[in-house]
Amino acid sequence: MSTNILGNLYTNIEHERQEALKVMVTQLINDIKTLQSSYQKLKIKENDCKWWQNKVLPTVNSERSEANILSWKSSDDVHGCLENLDTMMEEEEKTYLQMVAKK
Repeated sequence: MSTNILGNLYTNIEHERQEALKVMVTQLINDIKTLQSSYQKLKIKENDCKWWQNKVLPTVNSERSEANILSWKSSDDVHGCLENLDTMMEEEEKTYLQMVAKK
């Protein structure tokens, strides 16, 4: 009879271990999916950033002097972008303004 009790105990322990492993694997899979999603979002942001760097040159850092920022704002490149905010972009089905809003 004690062999039967030990057998049942062993079976219960194995079942609990398997259930715990299932929970851990499920959590790991969810964590991987979250990481993949975060990575994809970062790649999209990186591509958007590269796109903007190619469209508005030179860029300006907000830590620059007021004179540098005003000079940048009055540049032909920035004026060109402002004039084209509502036009459709080449190779995109979005306007420049939609890209600004997305950023």
